[in-house]
Order: sequence, then structure tokens, then C-alpha cells
Amino acid sequence: MTLRDLLSGGNIVKQPTSKAEIQDLLRVAARSLKDARIERLSPEGRFSLGYDGILQLATIVLRCSGYRTRGEGHHWAVFDVLPELMDVDVTQLAAYFQSCRSKRSSAMYHRYSVVTKAEVVELLNSAYEFERLVRDWLKRLQPQYS
Repeated sequence: MTLRDLLSGGNIVKQPTSKAEIQDLLRVAARSLKDARIERLSPEGRFSLGYDGILQLATIVLRCSGYRTRGEGHHWAVFDVLPELMDVDVTQLAAYFQSCRSKRSSAMYHRYSVVTKAEVVELLNSAYEFERLVRDWLKRLQPQYS
């Protein structure tokens, strides 16, 4: 769906942000990604922490663009509009993050042992790439928040 579709459906609404909010989101993302590197945690736990870091980073893009999610499906909506809000092509990353959203849901709520160590490594590599893209995007296009 497009940003316009999500706005008209009420999944996303306009709302300004603040530097304090963005700085908090950056700190939460960094903490989650750091904790996801703890190898003695279960693969599901590490995957969930890495996913949470990615979600916070994607939320930064949404919030800096003057929007927030509303209601159910907010993880899905954040990743769905991500390519439209960034000035670099993150289409493949956003699609990958959507698949991670589904896997995380299964791992956290429905099944045991659904995440492999290799999947954790792949997620964390994508997370660090995305973190670099978001921080660069902030510096270039949203310097008032960085």
C-alpha cells in the first residue's frame, strides 16, 4: 500500500516529532541491536531483539517524515511505507523486514525453535546496513533530529 492509502485508511496519521523522541528511538534501537549480539541468548530471543532494533530505526524514518502509525498492524505499516519515505532504495530491505516480522511473530507467540543461528546473523547484518542508511538519511535530510 502507498502512504496515501495508509493515510486514508487511518493506519498512519500525521503527527510531528521532536529531537528528544528521535534520540530516544536511536538509543532504544542501539540497545536492542547490542543485546541481539549476546550469543548465549536463544536464537529466537536474539532475532526478536534485532527485529525490535530494526523496527525502531524504521519508526525514526516515519516519525521524522511527520507521521505515526495507529491501530493494529503498525509493524506492517511502518515497513510498508519505508521505501516511499527514504531517498535511497530500501525496497528489498523493507520486504525482508516484512518477512522477519512474520518469523518473529511465530517465534514469540506460536512456535519453538523456528529461528536458526544463520537467520540471526542475516538479520543482524541487515540491521547494521539499515542502521547506517538511517543515520546517513538523518544527517542528510533531517539534521535537526540527528
